[in-house]
Amino acid sequence: MKDMKDAVTFSEEYMGVKFYEYQPGNGTRYHVVFSSLVGMNQYVKDRIGCDSRSYVVSLLNMPGISPMIVKMDGGLLHYQYVMEKMNLGKGDAVAIAIFIGWYLGRSAISYKDAGVEDVEE
Repeated sequence: MKDMKDAVTFSEEYMGVKFYEYQPGNGTRYHVVFSSLVGMNQYVKDRIGCDSRSYVVSLLNMPGISPMIVKMDGGLLHYQYVMEKMNLGKGDAVAIAIFIGWYLGRSAISYKDAGVEDVEE
């Protein structure tokens, strides 16, 4: 797997929303968007079931993929959670879990622990 400084090929922030292009070396380019829920109206947070330490994570370049809500703090971010919430295949879910973990400072399952062949160096 590429080092994150090499894998993140683009980043931009606009009005608190962060856009990334992520190329981990598996032949895929992910356009990942993080939207912080800090400062969101409490009524809205209650309706969607999250708190202010949460982010909405979306993939812009993969049609049919659902966004998901991820807490900033928490334990191991498992690929199965990402698979379920975003409707991704295992390889993509592992790559996205690793990226989200890096962004939020959370640990995420490795390719090896997920039983997926590691991406190119």
